[in-house]
Amino acid sequence: MKPVWFLLFLPIFFQGTKNPIPESQNRLMVEFIREPEQVPILDPKPEFSWIVPDIAESQTAYQILVSSSKEKLDRDEVDFWNSLKTFSSKSSEIEYGGGISNPR
Repeated sequence: MKPVWFLLFLPIFFQGTKNPIPESQNRLMVEFIREPEQVPILDPKPEFSWIVPDIAESQTAYQILVSSSKEKLDRDEVDFWNSLKTFSSKSSEIEYGGGISNPR
């Protein structure tokens, strides 16, 4: 059985205003699927993409966290993959870099 992954995506944008960018505007996609929680992802190395919000001047870095449950992510526990902070303006086709394992 394939594990169900829960993702936390932390894009780092440089924006002209001091207002934070709402998380809903990050629009994370997996394999270019906009609602990945609704579709089984069969690729063992899926690619992540997101849309940089219009109010951001640019993206300077990103970090992707993948865990077996939302509760683990809420406690900052990552059991599949932590991309670490990556300084890049790239926002598409970021390949999953973790291993395949069974959730606990």
